[in-house]
Amino acid sequence: MRGTRKLAIVGAGLAIAISASATSADAITGPPRPGTVTCASVTGKIKFSPPLVAAGTSQETALMYLNLKQCTVAGGATVTPKIGVIHSSTVSVTTSQNICTFGNAGPATPVDPPELQLKWVPPSKIAPSSPSFSFTQMVTSPSGDVAFDMSRGTVTGSYPQSVSGSWTIVTNTSASGFCTKPVKKLTIVSGSATV
Repeated sequence: MRGTRKLAIVGAGLAIAISASATSADAITGPPRPGTVTCASVTGKIKFSPPLVAAGTSQETALMYLNLKQCTVAGGATVTPKIGVIHSSTVSVTTSQNICTFGNAGPATPVDPPELQLKWVPPSKIAPSSPSFSFTQMVTSPSGDVAFDMSRGTVTGSYPQSVSGSWTIVTNTSASGFCTKPVKKLTIVSGSATV
């Protein structure tokens, strides 16, 4: 039997409730998959609240929205994901501050993800992954843009790893003069991820 559920769509500060058809197939989730996945394309955005500023001292909350594409598998993985999706994962911890700091800044690092919620397509064949990183820093990319390096990662769920995962995500914002005004959002235009 087909049922109806409420889906909340949030965009530009506006929440709209809509009705959507749902079947029992929506709840089907595949098993955890072994091996390692490397995705050569990463795009999306990171939203900061409060905005990043040059001398910020407030506790930072950041939301990450990412699409991982061009993925390949190794080490026993039998199913290759078409895409990986991180939607609205909170990636800050209590030590994060809203300060624009490049390099390994310890507690001042603005994006310090304890755990991301990564869903794979097709979900009916691949269970989600939960990557976490013990080292995160904001850096300048070779092209001169703001980027983030996340490493020493562990993964539970599909494609489990132990202290070997690493991600690099690059924005379209120049590092030169970065944070001369408050930064509410960064757009991710490229990158790679080993899960």
